[in-house]
Amino acid sequence: MDNSKAKNWNKRALSQGHTGWGNSSIYNYDQPSRIHSILKIIDSLPFPINGFSILDFGCGTGDFSSALAKLGAKVTGIDISDVVIGKAQQVYGNKDNITFEISSDSFFIKNPEMFDIVMSITVMQHLDDFELKKTLGQIYEVTSPGSYLLVLEMVRGAKNFDDNTSPIPRGHDDWLREFGNFGFELIKTSSYPQWAITILSNLARSVRPKQKSGAFGNLRAKPSTLRKIVTRVVLMTCFPLDRVLKKSTPLALAPYNIFLLRRPLGE
Repeated sequence: MDNSKAKNWNKRALSQGHTGWGNSSIYNYDQPSRIHSILKIIDSLPFPINGFSILDFGCGTGDFSSALAKLGAKVTGIDISDVVIGKAQQVYGNKDNITFEISSDSFFIKNPEMFDIVMSITVMQHLDDFELKKTLGQIYEVTSPGSYLLVLEMVRGAKNFDDNTSPIPRGHDDWLREFGNFGFELIKTSSYPQWAITILSNLARSVRPKQKSGAFGNLRAKPSTLRKIVTRVVLMTCFPLDRVLKKSTPLALAPYNIFLLRRPLGE
């Protein structure tokens, strides 16, 4: 992985305490919904994950890793940012069934363990085509036939305002093609309650790319007062759907999809 990317994610982690949404209001609103939805999918598997070995690829500060460890899984979280790994170790490192370490090629070379589930939350969308193929190849090597791949990624929309951490635009079919090239078969695609995120994404895309002003125009700049107000109004309006009723946004509208895949048993 490009060392400059690690520096960029470290910088982001130092400035906001994590590597998720840059807007703290959106992060605090959306993160619980994502965790709840991932646990719901895990719960839908035909067997309990107690004792399962899980790799959280791009674990960030370890929120998802901790949620799975609470279910009895043995979780290994890796991330290229040593800053978030340090935070994850500080908050969750005292648990016997969870470990964190800095991600590197040597991790995959030295690690003899075959994981039952590999999970990746909004990480692969930041990898270019070469990095993505390399990563999926590494993941394939640490899974065995019947192992699962659980991924949450952006499926529509252009690059965001942060050039150093911008998602690479890929659609639903693009993701399935990449996963399929490494033999992973799709079990199901699902959404999660992301009504507020959907509306905010559409608002951002409705502004012309070259526009330099306005509530959602120059997203590089410090958010305007109007943009902050609009964001909070959308979050408050959608709260009943997203956080109370937990009503998933339709796949046709949702900017993020969750892919549950499996390495075929017959390999």
